[in-house]
Amino acid sequence: MTQTEAFARLVRWVKERDRSVADVRERLARLAFPEQEIEAAIKKATELGYLNDRRAGESLVQREVAKHSSRAAIVQKLHAAGLEDATLEDSGVNDAAAAKALLQKRKLHGVKAARFLASR
Repeated sequence: MTQTEAFARLVRWVKERDRSVADVRERLARLAFPEQEIEAAIKKATELGYLNDRRAGESLVQREVAKHSSRAAIVQKLHAAGLEDATLEDSGVNDAAAAKALLQKRKLHGVKAARFLASR
């Protein structure tokens, strides 16, 4: 496999959605690309602006906020993706607002709402 193949795959993945450097590195390694080709492809993509950890983090936070995920769940996903949770601090995620929106969506109130939130 060549550097061009690694870069082509990287570009294909980034077209789908923003990805972190750690995510791309892991995916290319699973496909058995040599470490030197992986690093060269990542360097080229970063220089061209295709890879940006901050943008990938913001994108992940936006997707999770739209799903009404809790702050803890978002932090967990950021760490799993190899990203810092500083992105989360800038986004203004509010657990109370997310919980309220989720309860309204599910039309829960009273004891049922409390049980539902306790289970999350």
